[in-house]
Amino acid sequence: MSRTDQPEVVFIAGSGRSGTSWLGELIRSSGLCTYKYEPFSPAKKSPYHRWALDLLSSDPERHRARFFEIAQRGYFDIDRPPFAMSSSRLADRFIVDLYRSSGRLAALRPLFTALARPSLDKPILIKDVWFPGRWLGKLEHVLEPKMINIVRHPHATVASTCRGRSLGVWNPDIEELRDRIRFLDADDLSIELKELVNLADSLNEVELEALRWRLEAEITADFARLYELGHLVVYERLVRNTIEELGGIFEFLGWPFTKSARSFIEHSQAADSVRDERDNYFSVRRDPSLVLTDWRQHITDDQLRDVDRVVGSSWLLKLWSDHDN
Repeated sequence: MSRTDQPEVVFIAGSGRSGTSWLGELIRSSGLCTYKYEPFSPAKKSPYHRWALDLLSSDPERHRARFFEIAQRGYFDIDRPPFAMSSSRLADRFIVDLYRSSGRLAALRPLFTALARPSLDKPILIKDVWFPGRWLGKLEHVLEPKMINIVRHPHATVASTCRGRSLGVWNPDIEELRDRIRFLDADDLSIELKELVNLADSLNEVELEALRWRLEAEITADFARLYELGHLVVYERLVRNTIEELGGIFEFLGWPFTKSARSFIEHSQAADSVRDERDNYFSVRRDPSLVLTDWRQHITDDQLRDVDRVVGSSWLLKLWSDHDN
């Protein structure tokens, strides 16, 4: 595929539990892009992860070409059909059914990868929270993406991870958290952040989650605000004024605000009918009357003080008024 035939890339970055999935679905619902969900995560065991690891040492043009080679293949937990319609509706229906069946039977997933062909006739939208901020400069030179960074207040973000643990959705060992902190470490961190990273062995789980927020959210947001093709989104504002904020995102992208995207907003903000709390935890449906305040029941005052000790000097806190957090 020649460079002139390669689609533009849009990259959604942010910390975990900051609204990246919801924002990805909001943009995807426009029907104007091909969506890649967390492709660089090591848990996916896809070629994208190896591609990310090789990013710093590879020739930019060759690495760019390699990305689009990978993007032409479908991967079960990354690519979500329906894709652009082919000449056969029966074939399109088969891929959708195969995808759904692969969710129940893992043995079918290699067949999905072998047969699925995501469209590269439209922009590629990537949503990924694993990708470290220190690599964004290299990503800029290789893929030249438009970048959307979404940030959520650290109190709400850490409270959401605490809720996930209480539900048993995940329960990482504290050493896993410390490994993530070390992975996000970078030579050009501020003196204060470097000192916090060096103290990781003495921090409790909540303090480590707060530090992870700083290393994920603060660094990517700093890149987005200085990057010519960057756009910074505050989660709380997106929830409160979804149509206005999403309209600004589509304007940044140069895409029309489609009827299907507007319809998805109404769908995603309806009262959630998912009864199982574990399923509800990952749902992209958000009741705006609750989402800005219900996090408070999942974190204690002592834990909030732990968060504040770590994030109190972050420049990102200026993005929220007292009304926002």
